[in-house]
Amino acid sequence: MPSKRVFVSYSRADSDKVLPLVDRLEAAVGPHFWIDRKGIESAAQFEEVIIHAIEGCDVVLFMLSDHSLQGKWTKREVIYAEEMGKRIVPIVLEGGKWRLPTETECKELIDNCEWTWTTQADKTGYKVTSKKNGATIFLRHTGYRDEKPYLSPTFSGYWSSTPHANDAATSLRFGSTGYFTYWNVRHNGLPIRPVIEL
Repeated sequence: MPSKRVFVSYSRADSDKVLPLVDRLEAAVGPHFWIDRKGIESAAQFEEVIIHAIEGCDVVLFMLSDHSLQGKWTKREVIYAEEMGKRIVPIVLEGGKWRLPTETECKELIDNCEWTWTTQADKTGYKVTSKKNGATIFLRHTGYRDEKPYLSPTFSGYWSSTPHANDAATSLRFGSTGYFTYWNVRHNGLPIRPVIEL
């Protein structure tokens, strides 16, 4: 069977939202989507089928929801796709408590935190510590994807939710030399780092 160009990673708990969306996409652009609609019988077969589908695709649509962020298999799919250098496109499903940070929130992170370039679990990035309460997060150095994956010591980043002129959006950019907000055209493959409203 020929490979599908787009792999759809989603939580089965979101089937009522995801399956109609994929049906509409297929009606618009053709049958280019690989999606597990009915379930795969055994765990071993599931892993083999999923790996083959991800390896054969060009793009992974990650259907973001509270369910998919907590799902064991969706996490594995996205991590494997990232390791394979696949372009990962997040699709935000309605109803979650999380969202992308705004440009203002990214600037607050820069202004109100101490940034320390470090390594955690063999991954480089910034340990970001709040000057107000000492809370920390680790922002992994991710590189970006354009035509090919690219990992640079001077460029990494995460998308914000703030649009910018000419089909661009603001991103939080960083590398071993510093950190700042900047705009990127949206076809550049940057990862996302959602925040949760508490």
